[in-house]
This record gives sequence, C-alpha cells and structure tokens, in this order.
Amino acid sequence: PNVNRMSESAIAALAPVAGLDVELTDGVLSLTINRPDSLNSLIIPVITGLADAMEAAATDPAVRVVRLGGAGRGFSSGAGISADDMSGGGGVSPD
Repeated sequence: PNVNRMSESAIAALAPVAGLDVELTDGVLSLTINRPDSLNSLIIPVITGLADAMEAAATDPAVRVVRLGGAGRGFSSGAGISADDMSGGGGVSPD
C-alpha cells in the first residue's frame, strides 16, 4: 500500500501492494483500489491487501472509520479475469 501519515499506527506495518493505496488521516483509513485501466478489477494481491488492512484496522485505536474507494471513473468492475490478472500480475507495476 501507499502509506501516508501512519508512523504511529499498526497500519504502517502493512506490506505494500501494487494497485492498492492506503492512507490514514485524522482517524480515517482510506483504502483505494488503484487500477483504473481495468476499472479497478480485483486481483488476489489487492483482495489480500484489503483483507489485511481491514483486520489491522479492527484492532488499531488510531482508526475510527474505514473508507473504501476506487481510482478513476468506477469503483470496481469485479474480479479481474484477463490472462495477466489470472497470472497474478494484474498489469500493475510494483510501487
């Protein structure tokens, strides 16, 4: 995840995931699926990153609310089914 302003939160310890931006500001944990070229289709690494962030948020006193969104013109087109998505690459270069 792209982690901003989280040095004192357990959220900062999350492993980076290409295609998922994570930011904690003023108690709001923003999780943004950032794969606009595929209308934010979901691939296994992004789903795992979302689950990890939600689990960490559940026990982190710095997190008051979780906001889930998508970059670009759509929230999510659903499961990624392209050959690249199925191979785990998802067409997203690592940060």
